[in-house]
Amino acid sequence: RLWDPRSLGRTLLQKMALKCIAVLFLGFLSLPHAAEERALGSIQDEILALRSELEAQRQIIKEQHEQLESMARARSLQTDYSEKITALEAQDASLGAALDSCWLLLCGALVMFMHAGFAMLETGCCRAKNAQNVLMKNLV
Repeated sequence: RLWDPRSLGRTLLQKMALKCIAVLFLGFLSLPHAAEERALGSIQDEILALRSELEAQRQIIKEQHEQLESMARARSLQTDYSEKITALEAQDASLGAALDSCWLLLCGALVMFMHAGFAMLETGCCRAKNAQNVLMKNLV
């Protein structure tokens, strides 16, 4: 049966058909791989471009940082705060003196009101005929 020309032809045709199917299948499989490889290649190119951009940005930031530090050093050497400090101390002293004066005036007014209140209290505690005499003694 193996040597039958019809069966030999059939098996040969089957083998050829299987080979064609395998080639077509592998061809279809290779198409997505090729597309994936192209996409992968473009992604890698994009990654490289982004890395170079990142490195350029890092370099710019480093230069700006150095420039800022040099400006801060130059500015700190030029600034003299002693005049400002003395002016603020003088202003603080004058403000303190003004507040002391205001506090003394307020306390004096309170003492005057307390004196008048005590006179009213003392007058209310005595007889009506002696009220004028008590108020006069408190006034003096």
